[in-house]
This record gives sequence, structure tokens and C-alpha cells, in this order.
Amino acid sequence: MNSQIAPFRRRLLGMIYDTILAGGTVVFVAIITLFILQVNGMGEVQPDSPLSHLLFAYYLLVLFIYFAWFWTHGGQTPGMKIWKLRVETMQGRPINILEAIARFGFALLLPVISQLWSLIDKDKLALHDRLSATRLIWIQ
Repeated sequence: MNSQIAPFRRRLLGMIYDTILAGGTVVFVAIITLFILQVNGMGEVQPDSPLSHLLFAYYLLVLFIYFAWFWTHGGQTPGMKIWKLRVETMQGRPINILEAIARFGFALLLPVISQLWSLIDKDKLALHDRLSATRLIWIQ
């Protein structure tokens, strides 16, 4: 199987696809969670309340689980699979949970800048790939 570092266009298209799916997953979880809170008499969640901060962290965890599970179980999210992309370490092996945590964390900090970084990086790596010692390859 022939592979190379993923071109920016493919990376972007995969990211758009996964944003829709991961976002839909978080919205689904949020609807169920807020329904459960409502049924249990918790009422509305007020902005800036401790509960709203806890829910934000919970939804972020759901998002992490979505990506980390796919990355550590075959190296491909649904969007990556459609666009023939796979994440791996710089040595070409599947990433583990610690590498998934690093990749997710760095990607979360500056998502747009991280992706644009690949346009100027000598190896065409996104900033979060560079910082987490991973790479996104195009499987041809």
C-alpha cells in the first residue's frame, strides 16, 4: 500500500466531515444529558454556573472519546476513512492512547493555526502532528 503525508486539501475535507459527525455526536449527548437533568428537576443550566462548566468538560470528554477511539482502533475516523487518511506515529505504527491525548490536546488549542501550519512545515505536518510526534498520511 502506497502512502504519503496527507495533502492540505484532503486533510481539510476529512476535518469538515468529522466536524459534522463529531459535532452531531456531542449534540446528541447534550440533548440526552439536558433531558435527564430536566426530568430530575435540575431545571435550566445557567451560563457560568458550576454545572455549565462541568457539562462543557463532559462534552469535551465525549469529543475526545470520539476521536481517540477511532485513532487508536485503526487510525481512521469516519472522515479520514472517506478521504483515505490515517494517523500514525512518525515511525509508522498505530498511535496509543497517550499519543491520542497529546494529538487531541494540541489540535484543540489552535485548530485553524495548527492546520495552516502544514502549508509551511517542511514535512507538510500540521502543528498538532509535529507536537504530538504523529502524522496524517494519505493511503493511495
